[in-house]
Amino acid sequence: MTQHGLFGRYRLLALASAAALVVAAPSARAQTPGQTPPPAASPAGETPPVIRKLTMAYKVLSNDLYERTVTEDISITSQAAIGWYSQYVLSLNEHFSEQVELAGETIKADGAHLKVEPDKILVSTVPNASQMGIFQADVKNRTMVFPNVEMGDTLHYLSTTRGKAAAVPGGFDIVNSLPASARVSDAQITLDAPSSMNLTIKVEGFTQKVAQAGDRTLYTWSYSPQAYHRAEPGSISPLDFSPFVMVTNRESDAAVGEAFYARAAPKAEPTAEVMALAGQITAGISGRREQARAIHDYVSTKIRYFFILLGQGGWVPHDVNEIIAAKFGDCKDHATLMRALLAAKGIEADYALININPTFRDVELPLARYDHVILYLPEFDAYDDPTAINAPFGILTGSETGKLVLRIGKKGVLKTRTPLPASDANHYTIAADVILRPNGTPVGKTVWSGGGTPAMALRAAMASAEAAGRAQTAKDLLARNKWRGTGDIEWHDALDHTEPYVVKTSFDLTNVFFGKGNNANTIPIGPGLLGVNQVGSILGYLRQGFDLDIACSSNSWDVAIALHLPEGRALAKVPDAVDVTSGAARYWAIYRLDGHTLHIERHWRTVLPQRTCTKADALTLESAAKAASRDANLKLKFAGADSQGETSEEE
Repeated sequence: MTQHGLFGRYRLLALASAAALVVAAPSARAQTPGQTPPPAASPAGETPPVIRKLTMAYKVLSNDLYERTVTEDISITSQAAIGWYSQYVLSLNEHFSEQVELAGETIKADGAHLKVEPDKILVSTVPNASQMGIFQADVKNRTMVFPNVEMGDTLHYLSTTRGKAAAVPGGFDIVNSLPASARVSDAQITLDAPSSMNLTIKVEGFTQKVAQAGDRTLYTWSYSPQAYHRAEPGSISPLDFSPFVMVTNRESDAAVGEAFYARAAPKAEPTAEVMALAGQITAGISGRREQARAIHDYVSTKIRYFFILLGQGGWVPHDVNEIIAAKFGDCKDHATLMRALLAAKGIEADYALININPTFRDVELPLARYDHVILYLPEFDAYDDPTAINAPFGILTGSETGKLVLRIGKKGVLKTRTPLPASDANHYTIAADVILRPNGTPVGKTVWSGGGTPAMALRAAMASAEAAGRAQTAKDLLARNKWRGTGDIEWHDALDHTEPYVVKTSFDLTNVFFGKGNNANTIPIGPGLLGVNQVGSILGYLRQGFDLDIACSSNSWDVAIALHLPEGRALAKVPDAVDVTSGAARYWAIYRLDGHTLHIERHWRTVLPQRTCTKADALTLESAAKAASRDANLKLKFAGADSQGETSEEE
């Protein structure tokens, strides 16, 4: 599975020995240019666009390896589904597994069978997409193109793969989940394993049967069909709420940690090159925390992040000297190099296995929960992610807070959770100074300042602006708010980890706020460097009628706007103050006229004791979020017959 990290970066700990399969809903499939969107929900009583029947059969070959056969029948009952399902892509890392059999056919409505010919099974290597920081040398894609697909046909395929090398010796892991958006009407999973093998099995939404056959045991899990539920962007991982079957023969989390540590720790021993590099990085820096900070800054900004699947690359880092020479590596390479550099300065660091997907549930199964490696520094009681180019030392990305983590070091293995972010840790401020000229058009300057996750977003925005051009980026950001004109973003090094991180912008608009051409604009604050905030997320979630839990966390922001009015122009009414508390959220705003200047203050606070929010939680935050949205979309009224501004609410 490809999983996305913060700001589009990819970070994965490759688990090639684990069959981690979340059966894809239509929206998860690759879409070709010009193809229509996947089939949507069907009204009650109507035939769904596809009906899927799925079987997965596992046979244990050894303590570490198994064979898996996947068979699926996809009945096409709508025209829209044809383009979406008429080709099927399967990915395989050929270092760890081999493709034993792959076949497919279109079964016509009249019973005719049209096989997928060998030349219609296209094999390709995953591109080395350096712009995304990915290098997948052993991964092959096989694309089956089904022939002559029409409504009423059934697409059938069979794929058998056999494990040939274990990424983490000492066991195997099987994880299968079926979200309601996948439209699977019937599913069966079987496991043929030695009766003597000690298995840990967790099952939800499946019924289980167990049968003995000599010295083998056959486990059969049958799926209870779910009512269709559309996939919801921004929801927590399907593994947290969907029916699943999870199996492992590993003894415990400790065994997983020890297996990883045995292979990774020797790579983190300081070499002569590491000792020399650590000395250069920390030259003139005496404080131990400041030395750790300097080492983080070096590794996160000077060593490029690449997702590497090479040989045992899934779990075993490269030698530190190789990483230094190549100046790139994946998460375990970054963590290992930083650990070695810290050790050179006498600073201890534990490895920390974590999951960066929106999955928060602890189902008490080892390995399947972990896809990324960071560090924990006991001396400072601080976690650190040396792959996070936008994050300063000791501050985790939003996808890493409140997560299960397996800390592994000289003192053993500890399963715990990373800390929840405090409200003031994820804080940003916007300070805008805006002049309305006599012709009703605005010009102004804005200072954006943030810490924690907002600071990471600002650094990412600055890096993007540098790549696309700061003036063009400013113009594009203005246009998103229907503001016409020009703008600029003052340069600030995107790799500067100082907090608060500050970016200055300016703008000159042609939108008219009063007089001829007035179209009731919202109060401008310039190019919007920070995207959708918690207010927009909550209201968008509720407006779209979503039901699944979403990731959430404490945060806060403050906005201050000084709006200077020209001589002879007055407000028809100064907006009223606002103060709304709902659930764990509070929003308040103050409007004060001082001569010809309207001073505006807006504030938001949420203090949440958890990392996920239910729909009921979101509803408790709604009143405060709506108040903040109304003020964000406030349109001032000016005195005079040619002033047509008004107040409105837009979510």
